[in-house]
Amino acid sequence: MKTDIVVIGAGISGLVASSLLAKRGFDVVLIEKEPFVGGYVRSFKRDGFIFDAACSFVGGVKEGEELNLIIRELNGEEKIKWLPLRSIRNILPDLSIDLDTWDFEDYIHRLIKLFPLEKASLLSYLKLIEKTGIELKRIRDISIIKRLFFPLFFPKLMKLFRATHGQVLNRFFKDEKLKLALSCLPVTLPPSKLSFLFVATLTSKVIAKGVYYPKGGMKSISEYFEKRLKNFAGKILTSHEVTNISLDKDIFKVKTKNEKTIFSRSVISAINPWQLSKILNYPFGLSLKKLTPSLSAFLVYLGIDSKLLSSDIPSFSYIRSDIGPEEEYRLNLSGNIAKKPTVIVNIPSLLDKKIAPEGKAILRIMTIVPYHYKKGWGEKEKEEIKKRVIDRVKEKLLPSIFDRIELSIVATPLTLERYTYNQDGAIYGLCATPNQIGPKRPSNKTKIDGLFLAGHYTRPAHGIVGAALSGKFAANLAQRWLKR
Repeated sequence: MKTDIVVIGAGISGLVASSLLAKRGFDVVLIEKEPFVGGYVRSFKRDGFIFDAACSFVGGVKEGEELNLIIRELNGEEKIKWLPLRSIRNILPDLSIDLDTWDFEDYIHRLIKLFPLEKASLLSYLKLIEKTGIELKRIRDISIIKRLFFPLFFPKLMKLFRATHGQVLNRFFKDEKLKLALSCLPVTLPPSKLSFLFVATLTSKVIAKGVYYPKGGMKSISEYFEKRLKNFAGKILTSHEVTNISLDKDIFKVKTKNEKTIFSRSVISAINPWQLSKILNYPFGLSLKKLTPSLSAFLVYLGIDSKLLSSDIPSFSYIRSDIGPEEEYRLNLSGNIAKKPTVIVNIPSLLDKKIAPEGKAILRIMTIVPYHYKKGWGEKEKEEIKKRVIDRVKEKLLPSIFDRIELSIVATPLTLERYTYNQDGAIYGLCATPNQIGPKRPSNKTKIDGLFLAGHYTRPAHGIVGAALSGKFAANLAQRWLKR
């Protein structure tokens, strides 16, 4: 088989890259080792319950925002219906904060009511986020002149490039409870390790003005891009694992475990770079020893009787550990898990009743864990951590949860690794440290002409929007290469 471009990996970045290139008129083949597409952005069905594999919500979908622009370019008749994430609760050891919907500015003003003595500092923090966000948006279309005089045009980015979120929080605030309230983010790092620029990017470009849930479950996002790819005559080979990539006279030769061989002018790798290094015959310019993947996750999927849910139960809850993010991270790095870990609780059936059988509801609980735990993720370890995270929900959110569980499924780091080949089951690709953000994050372009990278191990960042943008970046680079 011959084609213009092969895209390896049908997670969200691979789906975006392949559908955009197909829409732009290129012959595209997307290859995926699993029998389904989506990676972490997918759903699975058990006994009538539709569970989302790993993702909770998505931002950037409003008119003119990042994900919206990608979808608009594909201008398909199929539409994703976005349901606003309503009723959100951040549960800290001594404080509970409720929001009707997510809006970062509203959240800051809610905190001002709770911490009136910190009003000036909170407004200054918000202003810093906004100014940094403006510079981050301007950098997207940077000119040669601005690149040459970068410090003059982007003073905030220069000043904060190496800053951690913890350093910025300590600069503005003294109240530890307030710092904790500003650290309830979808990351595996504590404030002392987390890049402030990542936080500014997340809050200003992705979740600033609302987060959403796709009607029908997370699979609706992947299915949309899959349909667009097929509508533009792109080809998808599922259940085909790539085993070797070689290059001869500017032509890539891609082989799969099914003994299929595809010749292409270009390749986009939307798989983890450690996996790419195993199947590529040539060095591609990344020093893998210098890269640090994120920690992994343990997930519990529950089908319950909906009578358990009172009218004031939030659809999304962030329950913080009593020991604090720094100590919890230290435990994770040492191969341990807090007795009362931080957990993220989603009840998506409150937003879309059709994803659960009538009279039933869905809970998904996630906690960050190390890849290696005790002697491995055997049945004993699974039951231990499962009970630990459900106990957190029982203590902080649903006191009678154990009486109403009708279906229970767990996923460990080994599950995530098996289905997605993420390095050590990494839930967020690369850690968002100052050393792995912006230009220090692996480029979408490699040292091999015609080979490009996409996914949450590359620029710009992790998350659905970050991965989708990486697919767009890789598609743009591949297009320029193919048209040279």
